Amino acid sequence: MDIQVVKGNPTEAELAALAQVLEQIQRERKLAGVRPDANLWGVAHPATAFNPHAFDSAAYF
Repeated sequence: MDIQVVKGNPTEAELAALAQVLEQIQRERKLAGVRPDANLWGVAHPATAFNPHAFDSAAYF
């Protein structure tokens, strides 16, 4: 598991403990059949598509 430290100076033992905890959580989620959260970032969706009539009532001077 790749972990990038962006702040602080953890010891090797602390990084190893964190990696072990995260791997255990990942294993438990897989065994429980929990699907990862859907990441819909950037996916076009009709409800979020541009509406050309959204500002019809705006007056442009």
